[in-house]
Amino acid sequence: MQENARTTRPLKWPAMAKYGAGDLGLNFYWQGVGFFLLYFYTDIVGLPNTTAGIVYAIGGFVDALSDPVMGVIADRTRSRWGRYRPYLIFGVGPLGLSFIFLFTLPSLAPVAWVAGVCIATHILFRLCYTVVSIPYGALGTRLTFDARERTSVAGVRMLSGALGGVVIVMLVSHLRSAMSDQNAFMWISIFAAIIGAALICVAFFGTVERRLSGVDSSLPTLRQYSFVDILKSTARNTPFLIITTALFLLTLANMVVVKTILYRFDHILASPNAGSLTIILMAATPLIAIPIWVKAYHWLDKRAGFLSGCAIVCLGLLSLYTTGNQSILFAMLSYITIAAGFSAFAVGVWSIIPDTIDFGHWKSGYRVESALVGFASAIQKAAIAIAGLCVGVALDAFGYHAGEMQDAATLKALHDFSAWVPIGFMFCAAAVFNFYPITALKHARIMSVISRTTEKKSKLK
Repeated sequence: MQENARTTRPLKWPAMAKYGAGDLGLNFYWQGVGFFLLYFYTDIVGLPNTTAGIVYAIGGFVDALSDPVMGVIADRTRSRWGRYRPYLIFGVGPLGLSFIFLFTLPSLAPVAWVAGVCIATHILFRLCYTVVSIPYGALGTRLTFDARERTSVAGVRMLSGALGGVVIVMLVSHLRSAMSDQNAFMWISIFAAIIGAALICVAFFGTVERRLSGVDSSLPTLRQYSFVDILKSTARNTPFLIITTALFLLTLANMVVVKTILYRFDHILASPNAGSLTIILMAATPLIAIPIWVKAYHWLDKRAGFLSGCAIVCLGLLSLYTTGNQSILFAMLSYITIAAGFSAFAVGVWSIIPDTIDFGHWKSGYRVESALVGFASAIQKAAIAIAGLCVGVALDAFGYHAGEMQDAATLKALHDFSAWVPIGFMFCAAAVFNFYPITALKHARIMSVISRTTEKKSKLK
């Protein structure tokens, strides 16, 4: 059901919580892939390092290409459930099945055959994830049009997503200690498929798509302007270009950190159990950090909050470089600090993007929602694919061999790579986002202009 609501009507916390349930379910899949898939390919399935990186990258690039396409499709959708909500209810079944296929792979077949199956299952999962996640993300732009409420919505959503990450990594850790890794990942994928689907259904039944007064009736529909028009509008949307460039860079940094954790603890520090615990703590850190960041964004405004997150991540990475190859405890504390810093972007990015959608509407007269969410997601997915490929290639370049004792040169190269490369990306992300121009006051003025303009157009009709 859609609601023709005034933009000033407050969004209640139960509605935010029901929307957040969807990200809780989606993060069973997202965090499972982010933390474990590359390791699953190299150390469980047995793919060569570079091959595993290529497989991971192929799925990521397919995902990146499909995201904006899905965004345009969702923006053009009209149904009695709204534009975005239908994809939640009809997409959960295929998504769950594709996740099971992703972690149910043979390890003894010829490498070429296994690699082909990995590519096919990875592409299938990415496409199914896109069908659900892009409309889900766009749905957040329709829950409220108030900038402060959007920060709260992003906080609830990301807090729920962090909880999903905690649940999945704790279950993986528990099952890996109780059975073989291959069986552990198979059972985790079945659990995630069932429970994740149920939580996404909660988001479908518990949310309403609001309509901005006058906008939906006065603006041309996406059927009346072309994909080229959307691209032109996006190219003029400077704040959107700034946030997506920063998102690309910080995602590269995050993925290099995440995908090298197990290698650090397994080989540099020789403590696999500490590695599993660190992943759990990193997944749990946002549960504490996100509410703090929500308050910080309200107090500092969004540009200052984002840059503060960059600074904290860099401090954690510097600590990792200076102590992370000597002390298990200090390595764990460094990763927790890094996770706390990255929590700033979980809140910031997905509350900033709706504001840039309003900016683009103000500048061009086109209100493009899901397509821009799709473009932003595509940028993120491309970064994830590139990072996965780079880590795989780097492991080969360093002389890493799965299941063997690594020499000192390999361990030093892995240590340096996993700290300095993310620091470089984070510094660049901060430099780019320093130019972000939308303050809370400017956004309020933009929304006032949009409302006045569209109400006049609606009256003329």
